[in-house]
Amino acid sequence: MSVHEEGLARVGDIWALLYYHMARELTGTFGCSGERALRESIRRFGRERGLAMRARHISEGRPINLQSLFEHYDLPSDSRSQRTTYRLSEEERISKTTACPYADLWGEYDDGGHCRLRRRSVGFSGHGGYALAQVACEMDRNVMYREEVCHDIE
Repeated sequence: MSVHEEGLARVGDIWALLYYHMARELTGTFGCSGERALRESIRRFGRERGLAMRARHISEGRPINLQSLFEHYDLPSDSRSQRTTYRLSEEERISKTTACPYADLWGEYDDGGHCRLRRRSVGFSGHGGYALAQVACEMDRNVMYREEVCHDIE
């Protein structure tokens, strides 16, 4: 890993730990109300991020589709992540993530489900602001936690 990649990884870890502690405190102190507030804040963040990527892509003359979204993303990939993309087209992305540094980091803590919540919520909300129509995300299995993923996210 280069010095630059190490720096990016460290920044990612710091933000992942900040999220962990905020999620734990919100849900631990306020229960279901805290979880709802956490979900809503993640959705709003994801929508704002998606709208910003959309605006940037329009200004750069890029088409608004899944291929543009993932080929011109707003963050660099963490070199510790392992993902296989099987198909990426304007309308479809099929990929499998087999290693996630944040899952590893959160796994060192007594998670209580906080990080599952983040991964699902961001995955579903982050692209909602990007596309003209809601992007449908379908996850068959949460590889990080080796469990079935709940499809009834509010």
